[in-house]
Amino acid sequence: MGFPRGAVDLRDFPQPLVHVNDMQALDFVTGLIDPDPSVRNSFNPSLADDLRVMSRGELFDMAMSICCALVADPQRCTTSLWRPANKDEYARFSPEVLSRVGRALLDWPGAFHRLAETVRGSSEARSGHFGIRKELGPLLAITQDGSIPSIARQLIRRKLDDNMVMTADGTHRIRRTENRHRSDLLTQRDAAEILNCTRRLVAKLSRHPDVRTLRAENTIKGPKLLDRGQIECIAALKPTLVPSQAVAVQLGIPRAALAELSERRLLLRETGPVTVLLMGNDYYHGSSVEALIANVERLVRTDEPPAAFVRITKGINRIPEAPLCFWATRGY
Repeated sequence: MGFPRGAVDLRDFPQPLVHVNDMQALDFVTGLIDPDPSVRNSFNPSLADDLRVMSRGELFDMAMSICCALVADPQRCTTSLWRPANKDEYARFSPEVLSRVGRALLDWPGAFHRLAETVRGSSEARSGHFGIRKELGPLLAITQDGSIPSIARQLIRRKLDDNMVMTADGTHRIRRTENRHRSDLLTQRDAAEILNCTRRLVAKLSRHPDVRTLRAENTIKGPKLLDRGQIECIAALKPTLVPSQAVAVQLGIPRAALAELSERRLLLRETGPVTVLLMGNDYYHGSSVEALIANVERLVRTDEPPAAFVRITKGINRIPEAPLCFWATRGY
C-alpha cells in the first residue's frame, strides 16, 4: 500500500541557505534522514568502528538525543532526558547545535569528549553535590532513556565511563568510588585499614587541621577523602613513637624531666596528627631516644677517673642533709 502522498511538496518552497562554521557536520546530520535518493546513495561518511555498525536511523536517534542533552536547561532534573514539547523548544535545535553534534559523531570519540566537557562546565547549575550525575547528568540521562536504541545507549555509557577516567587526574571534584579512578585519594574506610584503627578514629583524625581532606562544598554527610601519601606517612610513623612513661624508664629519669629535654632538642616530641590515634598525647620519636642514649654512652669514661673526681653516689652521700626547719637557718 505504501505511504499516503503528501499534499505539499517542500521543494516548491525553497528556504534561505543555512551557514554554519562546520557545514560538513551539519550535512552529515541532515543526510541521515534526507529522502532524496541521490543524496542517500552518495551518503558514505567515514565513521569510527563503534558507529559503523549502527544504522542511519540509530545514528539519527543518537544525534538527536545528544542535541537534547546539550540544549536542556541545566537546572532541571537530570533523571530523564529532556525532550522538546513545543515549537519554541524545538527552536533550540539550531543549525549550529546540529553541526556540533554531527562533528561529535564524525570525530568520535574525541569530539564527543569535548562536548562532555561543555556539559561538565554547567554542572554548578545542576542539583546535587557530586558524582557523575552532577558532572554529566544530561548525557547520562541518554543511557537511561528506553526510546533510544540500546546500541546507542550502551555506547554512550561506555564513553561516559571513559571520560570519567580521562578527567580523574588533577580534578578537585568529589566522585564516588566507581568513578574516582584516583589512587592518591582514600575513603575513611580505606584509611582505617591502612592505619589499623576504627573509622571513628579516622573521622577524628580527618578533623585535625594538618590533615589534608577533600569534600564537596555545603555537604554534611558527603564522602570525605583523604590524601593517601599523608595517611601512609602517618601509618609508618605510628609504630616508631614511644610513650613518655617508657622513655622515662629507658633514661632512668623522672617523666617530668622529659619536657626540658624536649625544649633543649635532646628529645623529639610528636605533636602532629598521629597523636589522635594514640592513647594520650605525650609521645616521643624512638630515634631521638636512641640517639640521646647513644650520646650519653659515648661520653661515659671507661678509664681510671682523675684523683679529684668522685663517683656520683659518693658525691651525693657527701651532701649534708637539709635542715628540718628552713627558717631556722636564716635567723627568722
